[in-house]
Amino acid sequence: IAVLPLIFASYFITNPESAFTIGISYFPPLTPFMMILRLGTGTVEWIEILITAIIMIVSCWAMMKLSGKIFRTAILLYGKRATLKEIIHWVKA
Repeated sequence: IAVLPLIFASYFITNPESAFTIGISYFPPLTPFMMILRLGTGTVEWIEILITAIIMIVSCWAMMKLSGKIFRTAILLYGKRATLKEIIHWVKA
């Protein structure tokens, strides 16, 4: 996923105001790459930078909470493989 902005960089640079380029710059794993590309074209407003920064902060916080919850439960199951069903159960608990 992180390589996608590099693959499509020429499209993103030539079309910085397209709906696809703007939309994908709000997708948390791609936000750092996309906003740097868009900042280079000079078409980004300050409110977009603020919104994407807030999205990144919230998504990082949520992933840390989720990872902590899974790790806390999984550490007790040392040596046993966890199934996807068990992981989903841990997240809900």
